[in-house]
Amino acid sequence: MNNSTLSRPNIRWLLLVSAALLVVDPSHGQDSTWILENVGEYGNCIVSDHMDRLTDERYHSLTCSEDHRVLNFNVYPELGRFSAIFSTMGAYYDAGDRVNVAYRVDSGRLREGTWVAANGVDAVFYRYPTNTTWLTNMLNEIMEGDLFLMRVGDISGVIALNGSREAVTDFVARIAHIQIAD
Repeated sequence: MNNSTLSRPNIRWLLLVSAALLVVDPSHGQDSTWILENVGEYGNCIVSDHMDRLTDERYHSLTCSEDHRVLNFNVYPELGRFSAIFSTMGAYYDAGDRVNVAYRVDSGRLREGTWVAANGVDAVFYRYPTNTTWLTNMLNEIMEGDLFLMRVGDISGVIALNGSREAVTDFVARIAHIQIAD
């Protein structure tokens, strides 16, 4: 699906997702050379490619969102790395703060950890982990799941995984050629 065929409710949602991406890389601002390409919309999940028109740097993104809660995965081909981002409205963290997170898909295994706040906003990220098994397991669970439950700091939320099977399938196809470093 190209950008011009996004439905009206999802245009607002895509703007929220773009704001979440700005959290990770402030260079994605209004005057940025970054553009969104090959946007695939699946329920409340979006898969997209991001390209810097100046450097030709690219990354691939899978984002599911609902009511100001965001679950986002990015894979960076040039770096051979990935990151994950959870965002909830209503909290504020200073850049570099360590924030407790807990998450699971449906009634699956509860995972807990301490992630780092991004750029002094309401998002935390798991940047460049060295365990690719984590990414594989999370994508498989999200693909099969109905709900993603998360707590970031003291704020909890749920994201319905409508369209996640198709979104994860698309995302995995886009990143299949990338060798992610362990």
